[in-house]
Amino acid sequence: MSAMTQAWVRRYIERDFAPIPVPPGAKSPNRPGWQDERMGLEDVPRYFDNGQNVGVLNGRPSGWKVCADLDVAEATELAGRFMPPTLTSGRESRPHSHWWLISPEAKTDKFKDVDGTMLLELRSTGCQTIVAPSIHPGGDRYVWHGESGLRMAHVEAAELRRRLSELATAVLIARHLPKLRDESTGEGGGRHDYALALSGFLLRSVRLNVPTALKVLRAAWDAKGWPDERSKREAHHDLEGIVHDTAENLAAGEPVVGGPTLEDLASGVVRLLCKWWGWERQAQEEEKEDRRNQADRL
Repeated sequence: MSAMTQAWVRRYIERDFAPIPVPPGAKSPNRPGWQDERMGLEDVPRYFDNGQNVGVLNGRPSGWKVCADLDVAEATELAGRFMPPTLTSGRESRPHSHWWLISPEAKTDKFKDVDGTMLLELRSTGCQTIVAPSIHPGGDRYVWHGESGLRMAHVEAAELRRRLSELATAVLIARHLPKLRDESTGEGGGRHDYALALSGFLLRSVRLNVPTALKVLRAAWDAKGWPDERSKREAHHDLEGIVHDTAENLAAGEPVVGGPTLEDLASGVVRLLCKWWGWERQAQEEEKEDRRNQADRL
């Protein structure tokens, strides 16, 4: 095992990764100063001699190789809609959960759900990621998915941040999506109202343009799956109508539901979207406007 691990580590060094040893079966280096560790080919036998896992430093130490870690199923399901084709890795039980890119000066970023659940994160300088041939604490092996011959995509830091924000937005919306209405029991429903509030919030003040808002909403709806193709077509048609009608109403100065209604339907979602996109001031103004509109209708 040590000989195989050492061969992997040498390949990482030759490919401009900065590998570090991690205790066997662990995910964390669990020692101070690991962010500053560097090794050459001659150091490999000394540091990887007893079944250690292999971590690679992200960001600057590894030539700005960064890792988008997709922590929830919805993120893995939707990543290909928002991220460029690139090299991926993961565990045998969670394939393609790590998306690797080269993005100079990209910053570490985290996207969490309202309950604190990590949805996805970008690991850059100051972080490390466990890679093959390491063993996860749960017992399965880390692997690279190189069957397609893809290399790491080069993405500017600002573009990567935008792509990840769109992906995280779709994931967050999906995780708070009301269940489909069960016609036999009458339970569930509410997706139409959810879409109205989301459209009003996302399109107001041109936070997102129409194509991007529609892309995000379609992805969020699809993330939960469909009982049949007809249901999917009907839902996509409904979303398209809602988004375009909302955009037209906003352009005409007509009142639309937005952030306050969205907060009622999915508490905490507005706060997170404002944080991720830098919309705090706009949201405050929107709430004031909605209150004025409500007062005018009384």
